[in-house]
Parts: sequence; structure tokens; C-alpha cells
Amino acid sequence: MTHISTPHPGRRLAAVAALAATLALTATACAKVAPGAGPSASISTPSASATASPSDSATSSTAASSPSPSPTAASPSASPVTPTADQSILAQLPAQFVFASGAGGWATTLTMNKDGSFTGSYLDDNMGDTGADYPNGTVDQSNFTGSFVVTAQVSQDEYTLHLQSLTVQSPTGTSTIQNGTRYVYQDAYGFDKAQDFSLYLPGRATSDLPQAFLGWAQGSQGWDTVPATLPCWGLYNISGQEGFTSQND
Repeated sequence: MTHISTPHPGRRLAAVAALAATLALTATACAKVAPGAGPSASISTPSASATASPSDSATSSTAASSPSPSPTAASPSASPVTPTADQSILAQLPAQFVFASGAGGWATTLTMNKDGSFTGSYLDDNMGDTGADYPNGTVDQSNFTGSFVVTAQVSQDEYTLHLQSLTVQSPTGTSTIQNGTRYVYQDAYGFDKAQDFSLYLPGRATSDLPQAFLGWAQGSQGWDTVPATLPCWGLYNISGQEGFTSQND
């Protein structure tokens, strides 16, 4: 007669316990890699030699489901500070700073006030990005306001500024359609990770300036080669490695 070996009851209980533990570990691992409630938006920052718009692949909601644009605060990375340095250089700032690569149809423009406050706009025309409701193309844009304070004078031709405030006027990622053109609202490009900025005055030697700033400046100003000294004002987002230069000063 053939005998069938039956596991001892204690062994069966141990096997069941081991299987339950394995299933629990598997469920925990799945929970750790499960996607969140929704996608998180991000901005791709081009290098100083960028030749295209930074938001060519930006996504947005449709006009039908988008809320109407309304002001929303976009706080800078650092907290406001109490300025202790001399603020008089702010009254000497040029009327405008521009952040651009010199290629493509995009640019961020800052219009400065004598107290360090500013208004800004980012525009990127993508006329080839069309749809049934927007045959005239797409415009990525951002309108914003903010302010700087002086935190240190590094030398006679360099200062450190701190971004005290930044408010974007339209909810990022939403869109509207007007007269056959889709307008997609973006962040304030040029203020990625914004905290402290270096302010360079005309005449500042370029030999020890950050290469990222010089790359942006060369594209925006159209230099064939980097000059020995700056012929313009410069404003450099240190953390974001993005450089503005003065226009029409």
C-alpha cells in the first residue's frame, strides 16, 4: 500500500504564516511605487547654448476645463529678509532686463522700478502648435510681479540681491483660447529655484564670471566673443543658473 505523507499541523501553520508575510511585503512594495494622485509639473531648463524654447513640450488643460486666470502667489525659494545694506544702487538699475538664448521665439522681460520692484512677462510663440479650436497657434506666457533688495556689496561693480517676492498672475498649466490662439500659462521662466541674484554693473571684468551667465549673455546680446568687460548690466539667478542682461540702457 502506498502511504501519502501528510505535513505535521505545526508545519502547515508555519507555511501559512510565511505566505502571509510574503503577501504583506509585496503589498507594501507596491504601495511605495504606486503613482500619486496626479502628475507634478516641472520646467526643463536649457543649457546656456539652448537653441529652442524651454517649453516646447509643455502640457496644459483644455480651454473648456480651465479656470479663468486669476492671481496666484508663487513664493521664491528663500524667505524675505530684512535688508541691512545700502539700497541706493536699485535707483540706478536699467529700465529693462531680458533673459533669452538669442535663438527661438521666447524671452522673459523684466521692467524695473527704482525701489527694486518689477513687473515681468515671459512669451514663447509656437505658431505651429495648432488645433481645431486654435488654428492660429499657441503662445506660452507668464505675467508676474516681484521685488529685490540689496543684501551685500561685493565690489564696486557687483552686488548681491535677494528675491523678496514673486507673484505669478495666472495659474500655471491652465490655458484659454482667444481669437483662434491658445494661451498656455507658465511659471516665471528665469526664476527657477530663485533665491539670491548677482548684479553686475557695466565695466565688470568677465574673466571670473560664471560660465552659465556668460553663455546666456552672449546669446542674448549677440556677441561673437565674450568681451573683456561687460558693456551692459547683468542679473544672474545663482541657484537657477539663468542670466538676464540689460536692454536699451
